[in-house]
Amino acid sequence: MDYLTMNDQGNQVLNSNTFTSGGNWQNNNTLFSFNPFKVYVYSVMLDAKTPVAGLLTLETGLQSSFSSRESNGNYLVQDTTGLHPANSLNNSFHFNENINAIYGSLNGQYKKLTWKVGFRMEHTHVNASILDIQYTDLFPTVYL
Repeated sequence: MDYLTMNDQGNQVLNSNTFTSGGNWQNNNTLFSFNPFKVYVYSVMLDAKTPVAGLLTLETGLQSSFSSRESNGNYLVQDTTGLHPANSLNNSFHFNENINAIYGSLNGQYKKLTWKVGFRMEHTHVNASILDIQYTDLFPTVYL
């Protein structure tokens, strides 16, 4: 089992000076950003490995993970008249992902040849600010 969390405030100040084409100073703008960013990841995995017969080994497992990310960008601009909200720059982003998988493989040896065949079936669901997708895929593997 794994668990991860991160919480960052992401406060920044950007000072910009504008000059004319002749190199003369024209004005100064200061942009303040307050961008809290949160991440949560939960994961669990269960694996099993057992000899089947002779040189054959069966490996199986289950895995499930959930991750969530959230970012809220808030901006203020300071000019000669004071500090003002910069609403056209503000944005927020939310991203959630859930992956569930089952996998298995059988490996063995014949003389000097070692082989492995297996699969991973995975169902993924992504829900974000601008999209919502789900899919299930099968990933076969063969090693010689």
